[in-house]
This record gives sequence, C-alpha cells and structure tokens, in this order.
Amino acid sequence: MKLISIMTIVFLTSLSHASLTVQPDTQPSKGLQTESSSHYYNFGRVPVNSISTTGYTITNTGNAFLQFASVSMWGANFDSNDNCRSGMYPGQRCNFQIRYWPYDVGMHSGQFEIRFYGPTPTPETIRVDLWGESVWR
Repeated sequence: MKLISIMTIVFLTSLSHASLTVQPDTQPSKGLQTESSSHYYNFGRVPVNSISTTGYTITNTGNAFLQFASVSMWGANFDSNDNCRSGMYPGQRCNFQIRYWPYDVGMHSGQFEIRFYGPTPTPETIRVDLWGESVWR
C-alpha cells in the first residue's frame, strides 16, 4: 500500500510544471514565456550621482508553486530590490527594480539574477545583463 502512495505522488508531481512570464515595466512588451531566461537592459547615458531605474514584473503562468530561492546583483554601480520573498502560486506576480547609480564616469556593466525552485530539479532563473554609461552633467 505504501508503494502505491509513493508512486501516485511522483506521478502527480511530474504533471505539474512551472512557467514564468517576465515583462519589463518600462518598455512596451507582451512579455516573454520562460522557464529560465536571459534579458538585457541598457540604461543609456546617466549623469554621475544620478539614479536611473527600471522595473520588471514576473508572473507565474504555470500550475505549480515556485519557491523563492535567491537574488544576486553584480556590478558596483547597480542595486536592486524585489518583493518576491516567499514564492509565487500559479497566477501570482512579483516585481523587482534595478537602479543604476553611477559614481564615476565611464561605461559600466552588471548583472541581476533571481531564482525560484519549482517542481523540476533545475531552478527557474531569470537573468538581466545591465549596461550604462556615466557622464558629467
């Protein structure tokens, strides 16, 4: 009897799937269907000690809960915040914002990455490569 119960759980878990839609808040877009995806954003020319911000909305378009795993930010002139703390049920959304706040003149690059665990062993990863050029006012 226990063997049948374990097999049923494995079977039902394999039917669920995770799917995310990522939509930039600052650019008109119909969104991108993704399980793991890479995007890019160019902040353009930004004066030193000024802040430029972009935002993204992530929607769980699958039928499985996605557990929030981690968020990482690379690049000395970039910062981020999000409200994706515990995870997302199917149909739920979370948002993240990325700020470019250059403190020296020149070209800058960075990367934002957010991960969720779903029903598959591989985490769902969204990555945004970032660029910006800082100029004197």
